Amino acid sequence: MPSTYIKKNDVPVTTGQSRSNKDKKRPASSNGYALSTQQLHQLLSGDQQNTSHDPFEQAVHKQQQLLVICNLLDCQNSIHPRLSQLLNTDDGAQWLDQKISEFKSLCPAEILHKISHASNEQCAEIKFCSVINQNFFSQISEHLYTPLIILSKLQTSELSDDERQDWYDWCLGFNDKLAAIEKQMTDGKEFFSLKTFDKIRLMAKDKTIQQQIGSMKNLFQSSPLPDHDVEFS
Repeated sequence: MPSTYIKKNDVPVTTGQSRSNKDKKRPASSNGYALSTQQLHQLLSGDQQNTSHDPFEQAVHKQQQLLVICNLLDCQNSIHPRLSQLLNTDDGAQWLDQKISEFKSLCPAEILHKISHASNEQCAEIKFCSVINQNFFSQISEHLYTPLIILSKLQTSELSDDERQDWYDWCLGFNDKLAAIEKQMTDGKEFFSLKTFDKIRLMAKDKTIQQQIGSMKNLFQSSPLPDHDVEFS
């Protein structure tokens, strides 16, 4: 998220900028419908990263940036339901974070340490160990949802050059960030497939630890993944 913004009393505000003038509106998208941000970037970019100091070129570059920003804002009606679904559905971020927390609280310390460091050779056959180190609700909220709310409240035509560049870069990366988090969440559900516990159990030499892993498997089996294909042994 661009670093030039702060929150005060849980209400997004910007430094050095007033939101009191409600009559000012963000520039409307000139195309009347939303293209993907990457399509707009490819269409408009040219050599804009090396824009000359010519005032006309600077003005064109500013309008290109604003168009990309406003295009993302025009897509909010489809973006917000997608983010809400990722956060709040039965197998969404809150649910997955809870599963991660339960796993970490129950897993024997030496096994958890090995899994948390996925480069360990013993973890080679266990897919997506990195899910243990994730907090998906925080990722979605901090990197996508909250910045989008803040951006929607800004007077984009009044942004400084640096602020506008920061938001332009954020908008260009939005779809990639969202797709990456969705992929990580899918991977996370696969990690909690019950057959994973059989592979984890093989990592333990001590019979007591093996029994603990077996108990964990039984516990997770009693609350299977929603709509997820798992195998029991």
